[in-house]
Amino acid sequence: GGRGLLVPGAGRRLVAAVVKLSCEQRDGAVHARVDGDLEATSCTCLRNFWELRLASHARIELDLSGAEAGDGVGVAELVGLVRDALAAGRRIVLHAAPQVVAHNLYRVGLLTHPGLSLRDTRQDEPYSG
Repeated sequence: GGRGLLVPGAGRRLVAAVVKLSCEQRDGAVHARVDGDLEATSCTCLRNFWELRLASHARIELDLSGAEAGDGVGVAELVGLVRDALAAGRRIVLHAAPQVVAHNLYRVGLLTHPGLSLRDTRQDEPYSG
């Protein structure tokens, strides 16, 4: 692999691409999938994908079964995007979210938000925080 990206603040170091994003529209919603690590290096990619492909839809179905909580920065970015979308009146369903994502949604008071549903949250990951 020659695939990678230059990350601001990383000097001229090449960083491997850590996240794959895809989406399609069906059943009155946008269905998106995140595969890879939710890390600081993937935040810009995730934010741009969300703003360009997801933010304008009233209902967002996000499959996180292929996503791993790589570091706190990536998880915080995802939680922030969900928070902003809910504040804008969107309905969001998170499928197979890593346990740490659900925990952080709880910490910021979003787990009981009427516009958010979590389905099949993964419980098998150790959490040290």
